[in-house]
Amino acid sequence: VDVQGLELDIPLRAPADMSQWRVDLAGLAASFVSGPVSIAGGLLKTTASGGVEYRGELAIDVGSFGLTGLGAYARPADSAGGFTSLFVYVLINAPIGGPPYLFITGLSGGAGYNRQLVVPSDPSTISTFPLLQVMGSTPADPMSTLTRMSAAMPARRGSYWVAAGVKFTTFELLNTKAMAYLALDRGVEIGLIVIRPI
Repeated sequence: VDVQGLELDIPLRAPADMSQWRVDLAGLAASFVSGPVSIAGGLLKTTASGGVEYRGELAIDVGSFGLTGLGAYARPADSAGGFTSLFVYVLINAPIGGPPYLFITGLSGGAGYNRQLVVPSDPSTISTFPLLQVMGSTPADPMSTLTRMSAAMPARRGSYWVAAGVKFTTFELLNTKAMAYLALDRGVEIGLIVIRPI
């Protein structure tokens, strides 16, 4: 277990008044390893546009099977007042199987609540879209990945989205990532993104 930025503020004028004490924690990380089982997670408090945001990751590995969850929670405010905003994205990294032309090597899915999904309009930048970048592999730098994900999914009242993705190989020659999404943001947007990394 590791903590970052643990603060305990006690007013000198009223040290016995515990209602005036203040506790703050900038980050918390924990890990557990036993044989083929590995569990690790972390939570970081950041100052994002509109207020404080908590971003975190949880990774569970059992042998060749891996599951990773990424997410963020915030309480920003707009002209109508404060509101809850969050997103969760789960990745399954494991050879799931299938026919040779569609052998699945990873799955992903997630949702956003009061979060806008900003999909790149330039086809040349689609491969850098965070939801596609993390598919099929555990992020090497989770906090950097979460920062990019938060930028691609900014807090916005009344915006919602769901997405599901798959990573597969075709006869072990082509590697493909595909993601379908539905976004509700002052309208309805349905999209399908497919990339084949070289």
